[in-house]
Amino acid sequence: MKLPEIKLPQLNIKLSPKMRRTLALSGYPLFYLFCLFLFAYWTFPYERLKERLLVELETQRGTNPNAQHVEIDSLGPYWFSGISAKGLRLITPKPPGTEGDTAPSKLSFDEAHVRVSLLPLLTSTSARWKCWATRSVVCLCPARSTVSSSGCSPIRS
Repeated sequence: MKLPEIKLPQLNIKLSPKMRRTLALSGYPLFYLFCLFLFAYWTFPYERLKERLLVELETQRGTNPNAQHVEIDSLGPYWFSGISAKGLRLITPKPPGTEGDTAPSKLSFDEAHVRVSLLPLLTSTSARWKCWATRSVVCLCPARSTVSSSGCSPIRS
């Protein structure tokens, strides 16, 4: 059985030798940048980032016994400009003066995502953060931001 032959349209684009050489040489830097971003994305040390994040949060907590404690099972990439935290838990200790065997309150999320929008970084001075979780709404926004259903929005002054 012989397969039918497919005829592709031919493009009659004539390029000068100088233009053809320029296009061929511009492919090397573009391929380099593509590989750089791709392998940086694949090999980013998310475990070290998780440890650094937890250390910074503990440092901010200081010696305050009533401050929340944060636990994260794993941290990974989310799209190109974000992180995904799996097993995020916010633990609030028992308030002082409570008696009995009351357990500390615990808020846990299966998965939470934080991502910065890249286009506003190029067009304005304020960043837009998008934050969401799979179980309920949680948002960790930078200072001078408001939280809405679509994420964190910078306060315009």
